[in-house]
Amino acid sequence: HELTVNKHLKDAQQATFLHCTQYDHAFKEFSNDDVKRFEVICDAVWRHVFGAEEDTDGDLIKRIGAYVEYQLHNVVYKLPDDYFEEGRIGWGNFPDLSKFQGETDANSDSDADSGEESDAKYMSGFEFLGNDWVQVLTDAGKPYYWNTSSHKVQWQKPEAESLE
Repeated sequence: HELTVNKHLKDAQQATFLHCTQYDHAFKEFSNDDVKRFEVICDAVWRHVFGAEEDTDGDLIKRIGAYVEYQLHNVVYKLPDDYFEEGRIGWGNFPDLSKFQGETDANSDSDADSGEESDAKYMSGFEFLGNDWVQVLTDAGKPYYWNTSSHKVQWQKPEAESLE
């Protein structure tokens, strides 16, 4: 029994190591290329979370990839050092993925169900502002702004003309 437990622990450690190594690669090698970094993060999610299943919903992969990138900014750049040292890490809201739990929406292919308004109801903690800009809150409740196309993150609310 102990040998079986040790073998499974070794397998889990190996899978986790590969998963984390791919995230490290994305954040280190593509720190100045938001698009490529996001592609590598999404590839890691697809490979290591979904087991490289070909029929995995691409939108689901992107939402989880966006959550990974959000947590990097939340923990690495926004979390005070003393909070980290004390283990007081407040994880951000995880997007509501209930849309992807095997239920199909009868209107999922229609124009009425596409776009920001539709996505907003599935991603709690996010406020869609327009033109790919989303307001997200840190765990301390401070808003910051993320462009889902360019993956740019900033503290200042985007100018009104960039939201149209």
